[in-house]
Amino acid sequence: MKVLIVAATRHEWIPIQAQLLRQGWTLDKHGILHHKELQVATLITGVGMMAMAAQLATQYGIIRPDLSIHIGIAGSYQKNLALGSVVQVVSEQLGDLGIEEKDGSFVDAFSAGLMDRNLPPFSEGRLHNPISKLGFLPEVRGLTVNKVSGYLPHIAALTDNYDADIETMEGAAFFFVNLLHEVKFLSIKSISNYVEPRDRSAWEIDLAITNLADSIGSLLQGM
Repeated sequence: MKVLIVAATRHEWIPIQAQLLRQGWTLDKHGILHHKELQVATLITGVGMMAMAAQLATQYGIIRPDLSIHIGIAGSYQKNLALGSVVQVVSEQLGDLGIEEKDGSFVDAFSAGLMDRNLPPFSEGRLHNPISKLGFLPEVRGLTVNKVSGYLPHIAALTDNYDADIETMEGAAFFFVNLLHEVKFLSIKSISNYVEPRDRSAWEIDLAITNLADSIGSLLQGM
């Protein structure tokens, strides 16, 4: 089975690779990890939706994996998700694609009539993962934005307009490309911070990445 691990940054992937090597996986000269019949390649896309879409679509033009797994950290709109929690993202939405009115209000691209909210792969403006739920991780809904939210009025507008649990910068692009290319996929995220007025001192990035590495390591070991 060929698995592709997709991350925006190496910082999110390296601890997972190190853990797999400690568990007896081997790394070949091409950077592919091997364990029994499983081969795990990696794709570091860079930050943002454009980088994710371009890099992932290019990769699928070269080789199609049996399963693609998007990993990384995320901010949570929900305080009931503890920092360091690892979650499975089951749907994604675009959080800032649309138009701004003269009064400062925002109208998303679907409501503005610029896009059809039910034109595949969208369904009611969302991108859904059709793959079976893992069952052992909390299931969340993602909202993908071009800038990390840190200003309270902007955060309030997002939570008023969207029914989402977490915020990322690449999730919707990952869903979109996989759905178009009909590649099976998972999106696994770890909560590094709450979406609130920006205060990096309150973030738990190291804890989030450590817990993400544990969960992805266990997931791959069990395949």
